[in-house]
Amino acid sequence: MNSANLIPIARQLRNARRARLIRWAFVGGGAATLLAGAHGLLQVSAAQSASIDATQRARLENEIAEKTKAGNQLRREIQLVARQVQASRVVTEHPDYSVLLALLSQTASTRITLHQCAIEHPQHGEETTKNVAPTLRLSGFGASQSAVTSFVLRLEATGVFDQVTLLRSNEQNDVAGATTAFQLDCQFDGSGKETP
Repeated sequence: MNSANLIPIARQLRNARRARLIRWAFVGGGAATLLAGAHGLLQVSAAQSASIDATQRARLENEIAEKTKAGNQLRREIQLVARQVQASRVVTEHPDYSVLLALLSQTASTRITLHQCAIEHPQHGEETTKNVAPTLRLSGFGASQSAVTSFVLRLEATGVFDQVTLLRSNEQNDVAGATTAFQLDCQFDGSGKETP
């Protein structure tokens, strides 16, 4: 069985960005924790010993200021990444049909010519169509009936479709000779995988 990844590249990139955002959130949280710890240490040491000289106090205050600055920088970077993720989500929530077309191109032999591809989605709002996957409707010409049958079998073997149905198939004679016109319905795998 051929394994075709129909998850759009843009969605994969979005997931990678989301993972980076989570990592930055942990880094920012760690920096905030370090900052709070340094601040607490400063408070405890000030309370325990009033004899800390001015140079040590200045050094600790500088460390705290640097950690605060670094924490603020990390927060700004996290906010920027979050905005980029949100913007890319708006732009990339569209399926990448080039993957599907490439799969069809690889599956069709030189004896098959496709002239129409359409994806039909179930009507929204109907209770019975909530878990129904879309259908790919293909029509074209084959060199013979056996070429059309072989194409149907290869489509089923991809594992992308639950069912491939030959709706019509009839022989036609034209200038190039006898060909077989066909129309197929390919029901996408509705098992919960993402489909275009």
